[in-house]
Amino acid sequence: MSRRIDSLYCTTDTAEDVVRSVIEATRSEAQLVKNEVAAAVSERIQALQARQQELIEQIDCLVQTKLETLTEQLQQIQGGTCPYAPGDAENQPRAGVYLLNADAVLSFRLAETDFAEKIPSWGQVGEKSTYASLSFAKGPGLGVLKVNNPSFLWVFACDREGQRRTEGGDRVVATLSHPEEFQDVSVEDLQDGRYKVTFLPLTPGSYNLQISIGPEGADEELCGCPFTLEVRPPTVYQTIGVDAETEGKAQLGSPGEPHVADC
Repeated sequence: MSRRIDSLYCTTDTAEDVVRSVIEATRSEAQLVKNEVAAAVSERIQALQARQQELIEQIDCLVQTKLETLTEQLQQIQGGTCPYAPGDAENQPRAGVYLLNADAVLSFRLAETDFAEKIPSWGQVGEKSTYASLSFAKGPGLGVLKVNNPSFLWVFACDREGQRRTEGGDRVVATLSHPEEFQDVSVEDLQDGRYKVTFLPLTPGSYNLQISIGPEGADEELCGCPFTLEVRPPTVYQTIGVDAETEGKAQLGSPGEPHVADC
């Protein structure tokens, strides 16, 4: 399988062609991102316009209610059936005086839902992306596994320089050679450049775990794939101490720490 990173390598003889190719790809990518921005803005404008229409309809409904209330009260006043307004003291009715059942007030408030101040910082444009061939996995899930004992591992996304990324959003897929022998397989985006792959082995044996990163149809295998998973039978506590084996432990780095791929 070809690697994305290979398209960035060049020699003196190939430098011009490679640079031109990257420039062309950059322009094409820029147009795609511009289209994404335009679509995102348009979608939100449409949502705001729909909300505008809802608010206008609410205004019309309130106006109609006020008009009907006042019209009905006017008929009662003219027909002599409308009660007088309560008095200022001792709550005695004021003969010949009526208090209207509606006023002319209508209002609109943004309250705490206003997002106008957030618009200047809405959306982000960046140049970082994940290169699967420079990304890696670590964790107890790559050590000795036991049947019915949940395990996990972390996938660390790295950029083209091998630096660990500090944001999520990648499509990460974990595929097992015999998925029927596992349960609760999931990938969780921790939104900090790490992805937690969890699974529950059900049957002893040796299995392969394939992890890919990237959009569907353009995904790429993680460095070191496929990983071999060794699943042992459940521990029989009466035999602890016999043929014991220490399970693998994760040794984790920190965001921004360079990683040198060995594959």
